[in-house]
Amino acid sequence: MVGGKGTTRNRSHNSKTASDLDVALPDGSGDEVYRQALARSLQRVTKAGPFDLAIYLAGADPFVDDRLGRLALTKNGLRDRDRLVIDWCRDLAIPLGIAMAGGYAREIKEIVDIHASTVHLASESCSAIGLRLE
Repeated sequence: MVGGKGTTRNRSHNSKTASDLDVALPDGSGDEVYRQALARSLQRVTKAGPFDLAIYLAGADPFVDDRLGRLALTKNGLRDRDRLVIDWCRDLAIPLGIAMAGGYAREIKEIVDIHASTVHLASESCSAIGLRLE
């Protein structure tokens, strides 16, 4: 939904099928620009509900050190992104499926840290409402 798909230099721009809500961000967009765009997008999407299910593709390619992505999110920015999406679903009582994707950082440890953080946040959210992550 939110990504750096706004320039022809982006690797997937030419082959991407339009969705109901595409948000183009300039190459190099960082944490705050991304967070604001995501928050606005979630507000907009909320009006289109109700929803039976949300599928969240938690990509690691917006990471600043990703070799293929063109955004510049820090690990904290990616955690904020995950938290926004997970909390949005929880607050609206929308069941959430999370899929890990992307991750072409120079150091594989960075990719593992990013995906592990997503799982940890999802687990915390489940625990907070008495559910178990499976």
